[in-house]
Amino acid sequence: MLYSLKTQCGSRSIPILISFLSLLAVATTQSAMAQTGFDLLRVIRPHQQVYDLAVGPDGLLYAAVAHGIEVRKTTGELVREILSSEIEASLQVDHFGPAALAFDEQGVLHVLGTGCGLVARFENGALTSSFWVGETPRFAYDFAVAADGSYFISTERTEDDSSDVSFVVQKHDAEGNLLFVIPQESISSDPTASFAALALSAQGDLHVLVHAETAVSVEVFSPTGLHLRRLQMPKQVDSDTLYNIFSDRQGNIVLNGRLRGREAVLVKYSPTGSIIKMYIGERTSFVAGSIFPFEDLSGAAFDQAGNLYTSTQLSSEPILAYKPAQYDRIFFRRLPDKRTKDRAAEFTFAADRPADVFECSLDGSAFSVCSSTRRYSGLQRGTHVFRVRVRGEKRTTETNRWAVF
Repeated sequence: MLYSLKTQCGSRSIPILISFLSLLAVATTQSAMAQTGFDLLRVIRPHQQVYDLAVGPDGLLYAAVAHGIEVRKTTGELVREILSSEIEASLQVDHFGPAALAFDEQGVLHVLGTGCGLVARFENGALTSSFWVGETPRFAYDFAVAADGSYFISTERTEDDSSDVSFVVQKHDAEGNLLFVIPQESISSDPTASFAALALSAQGDLHVLVHAETAVSVEVFSPTGLHLRRLQMPKQVDSDTLYNIFSDRQGNIVLNGRLRGREAVLVKYSPTGSIIKMYIGERTSFVAGSIFPFEDLSGAAFDQAGNLYTSTQLSSEPILAYKPAQYDRIFFRRLPDKRTKDRAAEFTFAADRPADVFECSLDGSAFSVCSSTRRYSGLQRGTHVFRVRVRGEKRTTETNRWAVF
């Protein structure tokens, strides 16, 4: 047995800082995705709330939950469970609490235990090794595994001569040895800052999602810990609502936030920081409750086919699986009442690409270029039909019908 250290980690409530987003309903919002966006594929019901997700090289979906790790087929069937009690017995600790998952290029599963600040490695479902984030047990919140097997870990740190706790990002080598620390003041000058989530790009640059009372930002560091830049946000994204950051299978950075118009959004960046795409989510109702795509994302993962799996912090919500959509779609932000005496009508709408060009049509007239707001006046009594589409080869027309009486 390699694990001889025994500690009391306690059972205090752990603040999962990965993502919290409260999205208000937009009563007039209709369908919402765009070319190479996502359509709902299926709903997967885990046994407990999910803290993080990963898709393994075996094509299975791994979910970190309170009692351990659930391993499922991407269709939802439970294959096996790795229980926290078994991990705790092997490591001789009292509270492991898996909070973050990652697979390296060799297919090894890495699990961050937030309760004790432990990183455990699994091969073929069996625990093979582990290391402590610090010399004493501490809370850890998120991690990212680099191509060379090294780790960046967001954690707490206490100075020897002080009881003050600060948030830092540590880099460890593949064996767990501490290489260097990026101190809190190097990431944010705000003493209230905490580092909610980490992600690595294909170039190995570290992206740190910073939550502070004064601002929310994404700071980018080199693999050696040198600050490179602050990630630029699209103007239509509310920077105060950035709640999660992760990477896709190509090493692009994906940011979870909210539009100023209150719709949930994913923003995809290239490894160099340029915006590739924005995906806008809408509220969708299911019999078991309300599901909010791209909202409250505690975990997100892509499979080899490009399907996206998301989980929320809420215990009652399932894992949502999305498939890539192959067509343009638009959503309305404002519509006239279905029956109205008003002889004027105003439509506002959007798609997920800032450069989209819209074409509009009223009552069967030819499509013409229009802005994201279209107004009509002097309408006659009767039924009217408004249509809008994104100009391009692949397009879907969104239609609204209403009556003036």
